[in-house]
Amino acid sequence: MENLNVLDVFLKFKFIHLGAIITWTKQIKNVLKQDPESALKGDKHPDPLTEIEFWKNKSENLNAICDQLNSERIKKVLKFLE
Repeated sequence: MENLNVLDVFLKFKFIHLGAIITWTKQIKNVLKQDPESALKGDKHPDPLTEIEFWKNKSENLNAICDQLNSERIKKVLKFLE
């Protein structure tokens, strides 16, 4: 019976980690599908600085995602899921 409890705990942890990966995937997709046209539509008279700001923010978001994916925490999660 104790082995079953250990298995239950293991499976719960695995599902929690899978949930985190699904969340990360959605966040990455949202950042990747952002385009400057949608950012510029909100401003009636966008100037070049508006687009530069968009690309600066997108770059920062992508770098943050890259840093997270290369972190030890993520490596541990992926190793656990193997």
